Amino acid sequence: MSEADASSGTAAYDWAGSNGARWAAKADRMERQLEPVNAVLFAAAAPEPGARVLDVGCGGGVTTCLAAELVGASPGGAVTGLDISSELLELARDRADPDLPITWQLGDAQQLDLSAGHYDAVISRFGVMFFAEPATAFANLRTAARPGGRLILAVWPRRERVELMQLLVDVALDASARHGQALVPPEPDEGPFSLGDPDHTRSLLVGAGWDAVTITDHDLVLYSGGVGPIDEVAPASLDMGAMRAMLDQASPAVADAVRAAVTDELARRHDGTGVPLGATISIVEARNPG
Repeated sequence: MSEADASSGTAAYDWAGSNGARWAAKADRMERQLEPVNAVLFAAAAPEPGARVLDVGCGGGVTTCLAAELVGASPGGAVTGLDISSELLELARDRADPDLPITWQLGDAQQLDLSAGHYDAVISRFGVMFFAEPATAFANLRTAARPGGRLILAVWPRRERVELMQLLVDVALDASARHGQALVPPEPDEGPFSLGDPDHTRSLLVGAGWDAVTITDHDLVLYSGGVGPIDEVAPASLDMGAMRAMLDQASPAVADAVRAAVTDELARRHDGTGVPLGATISIVEARNPG
């Protein structure tokens, strides 16, 4: 999920508004899609009992609860789930076990006054790629980490390395061209892919005061739009990010053609459970030198 710039005007990535609401409406489906990412993220983060963790862009709270189950095994362990979407935080509060040591906080990590030196770890699953001022945001997050505290992020590389997303864009471009309208997808290094260049990400974090930056790629297979029959997963796959931005440009006839072409492609790949597609993710780790 995502911390976002609510004032950006980019509807496809408006996590404080329409995008957050759309995600909340299909949270179970999207969480099923991202289960393999959780496993990789927590293998890297490995929060210890008693640790204090900040989950940035916590969305519907699944990663926050996973962290709280681990750190809450010892006294003092606690997790803050931070998100810019009120709809998603409401969903997270409603679904979380009230006995877990979690504080939910609505706000923007670029601007929020975070407790200095409070957290042993700052984690995020796809929640830090939408900042209008990423240098400011990552400096603020470093301030919130204790000396020696860790940053562990799951981020997307450039879109062309993520079949889960690039395939749908390619099908949409072909279908729209055949029907007389040239749709323009978001750039492959913007929005969710803004941290996809390792050199840029490393430079950004070092400039924000982090050190010991490492970036490790993991090749996963994720179910597009979650699991289920094609009449459920195809609409979910079409309703977010680049596909939402492209459909918003399309005439009604071209939008119908794109939806049909994408649905046909996904149906062709359906394995009886869902549509498995390749998805490279990057795990970014860094340390606050204090």
